[in-house]
Amino acid sequence: MFLIYAALAVLIGCAAYLGGKRVQRQRERRLWVGVCRDLAHQLGTPLSALMGWMEILPTTKEPESAFREMNRDLERLKIVTERLNRVGSPSKFESVPLRGLIAEVRAYYLKRLPAGDAGIQINEEISGNPTVHGIRVLLAWALEILVKMAIDAVSPEGGTIALRANVEGAHVILDVSDTGRGIEREGRRKILQPGPATRRSGRGAGFSLVKYIMEEIHGGRLAREASSAGQGTILRITLKAETDH
Repeated sequence: MFLIYAALAVLIGCAAYLGGKRVQRQRERRLWVGVCRDLAHQLGTPLSALMGWMEILPTTKEPESAFREMNRDLERLKIVTERLNRVGSPSKFESVPLRGLIAEVRAYYLKRLPAGDAGIQINEEISGNPTVHGIRVLLAWALEILVKMAIDAVSPEGGTIALRANVEGAHVILDVSDTGRGIEREGRRKILQPGPATRRSGRGAGFSLVKYIMEEIHGGRLAREASSAGQGTILRITLKAETDH
């Protein structure tokens, strides 16, 4: 009888171990699907622009202006390469003031809003000087993904996205909120699953990547603070605040 119980215990243990490995593999797959899809989008934009500039460069009357734009696209490709390198081998943490980081991400998207999304506003609401100890290029990447998801969620006729940051005790709270359609009950359960970030789906392949950057690399937390159909969404990042020594 003892041998039977022992054998059952071993079988249960093996099943639990294999189940845990499957869950881990699924999480890793979601993460790298998010990485690949987001990188494909990030690389595609500057590469397409560079190809366009190469076509018109021989005939343009303002080559200096063309070279400036091409340099901007090359800088963007450099940033994308650094992000990929750092997410695979996180190191070199530094002091990151979120005020400047948020302003940078906001400016990036204000220049790139689709022509039909002219009614979308992106606002900053920052209290004090919230600062964290982290990897700046990865924090910027994660924030860009959340802002892109918010842009996809609001109506092109008009909507508001707010980037809020403040210090609460020993933590920095960073909220990305939108006045979009919100997330249906089914979507709330699936938000961590990979899928295209569209106005209809309400979720994006990059969400798993954001969660990895914030929780696994920076030891913080990413959570859906509030969301209901037709009422918009608030996604909250909680990170340890950097204190002066």
